[in-house]
Amino acid sequence: MSKIKMISVVICGVRYNEFDLKYSVLKLREVISNVEVVLSTNDITLFNQYNGKMLFDKVVFVEDHGALPSLKFCNEKQSNNINRMISVALAGIQAANHNIIIRLRTDQILTHGRIVDFIDLVLKADVIENERLCGARSKIITSSLFSINPRYSERFPYHVGDMFQIGYKEDLIRYFSAPEFPFDYAVWYETRKHLPHSNFYEKQFRARYAVEQWLTLHYIFGSEDNFPIRVHNDCDSGIIEVMEKLIFQYFYIASPEDLGLRASKFEGSRLYYTTQCYSTKNSESYLRNGYIESKNAKGVSILYRLRDVNILSSIWRFLPAKIRIILKDKLFGR
Repeated sequence: MSKIKMISVVICGVRYNEFDLKYSVLKLREVISNVEVVLSTNDITLFNQYNGKMLFDKVVFVEDHGALPSLKFCNEKQSNNINRMISVALAGIQAANHNIIIRLRTDQILTHGRIVDFIDLVLKADVIENERLCGARSKIITSSLFSINPRYSERFPYHVGDMFQIGYKEDLIRYFSAPEFPFDYAVWYETRKHLPHSNFYEKQFRARYAVEQWLTLHYIFGSEDNFPIRVHNDCDSGIIEVMEKLIFQYFYIASPEDLGLRASKFEGSRLYYTTQCYSTKNSESYLRNGYIESKNAKGVSILYRLRDVNILSSIWRFLPAKIRIILKDKLFGR
């Protein structure tokens, strides 16, 4: 039986025509008992649609301060929304009443109640009358979606996924209290060269840091003066070793399937995040052994590059999910 009595879910983002937000909220109320559901948005249309209605317990509107230039040179049409994301998430979390917070995007859904088991397992604390009985900092549970392992094709240390979190309210407030991402950092490589060791994927970056790195580095190290990396792909074996010791102290990274997290927008990236990102298995390995059980790094890189071969990529996508999981587990580890 779950020890966690009261949970708030904060849904953040804008309206997606192709996504049924009403169904997402009703499903949440089905799988999590007595849940409080908060909508936090900078989309005035979405705010007006649900403000004062019964679907959400609270609806929070945040002024839209605009976006920054795209993170990558290869993706000019996709703005860097880091400052929007931070302000919307922080406002929603601060408005939530309960001490355990699940933060979702408006284009995500939780499909089963196993998430509560993760909360019991990882946070390891009783909540009695909304009081926290644990240390000053607990792990934040996050998804393997773009929690990048820098041993492979993109060497981005401290790139812990930012699309989903579960944690204590005070921890998530601290996580989303990172300072505003400066414009100069957003256009960093427009006037500077990438590091000499940069590969093709790393040279696509326009920004000094990835969004995920900015949040994770500030959460762990506080001040930018304490950052152990200078730019997004400042990476070597020593940096990775220290990074893994730290991120698995601060985060529990879990695969979307284990969380019951459906993020259909990123289904096309499944091959990437199931081979090149940290997973439930890595979190369990670190908790059990104090280190990450290694994958076949060369094999992972080869498999990922095969995604560019259209016919092989299509075959992979059409394989049954159970077969894909078995193949990944046997060849590369989950």
